[in-house]
Amino acid sequence: MHDSIKPRQMTNLKQKRFGLLSLAKRTRSFGKENRGVAAMEFAMIAPFMILLWLGSIELSQGVSADRKVTHAASVLADLVTQETTITGQQMTNIMNAAQAIMVPFNVNDLTIQIAGVKIESDGSTAVRWSTSRNGDAPAVGGAYDIPASLAIPDSFLVVTNLTYQYTPPTTHVITGPINLSDQFFLRPRRSETITYSP
Repeated sequence: MHDSIKPRQMTNLKQKRFGLLSLAKRTRSFGKENRGVAAMEFAMIAPFMILLWLGSIELSQGVSADRKVTHAASVLADLVTQETTITGQQMTNIMNAAQAIMVPFNVNDLTIQIAGVKIESDGSTAVRWSTSRNGDAPAVGGAYDIPASLAIPDSFLVVTNLTYQYTPPTTHVITGPINLSDQFFLRPRRSETITYSP
C-alpha cells in the first residue's frame, strides 16, 4: 500500500509554503521600504532648525535695538546743540523724542544722560550742567572723560550717553539681558556754550 497524501493535507502544505514565501517577501520589502525616512530625518533635524530660527530672531532683534540706541543718542545730541538755552520742558520733550525712537522696545529699560561739558584753557574738563532719565546724571562740577582729539581748550561739548538693557523675546540662544550703549559728543551750533535752565 502506497502512502498517499490526502487533498486536504496537500492544501495545508501549499498554504504553509506560500505563507512562508509571503513572509519572506514582506521581510525583504520592509528592508527596502523608504517611506518613513523623510519623517525620521525631519524628527532629527527639526530641533536644530527651530533653535536656529529662534536664534536668528533674537540676534536680529538685538541688532535692531543696538541701532536704535545709536540713532537715539545721535538725535539727542543733535537737538540739544541746536539751542542756545534749554528749559526743563524742552529737555523733557527732547528725551521723549529719544524714547519714541526706541519703540517698539521697552523704554523703561532705557537710561538717558545729557551733560554740558566745558573744556578749560588748561585742557581739564568740568560738567556745567547735566540731566538724566532712569538713572543718575553726571555730577555738576566734576570732571568728564572725553577723547583727547576733542579736548580743545576753551571749548564746549554736549555729551549724550544712552544705555539700553536688551532682553531677547525668547531666551533659547541668547540668555539674559545684554547692555547696549552709545555716546555722542557734539559742539554747539549757534553759540559757544549752551545753558540749561531746569
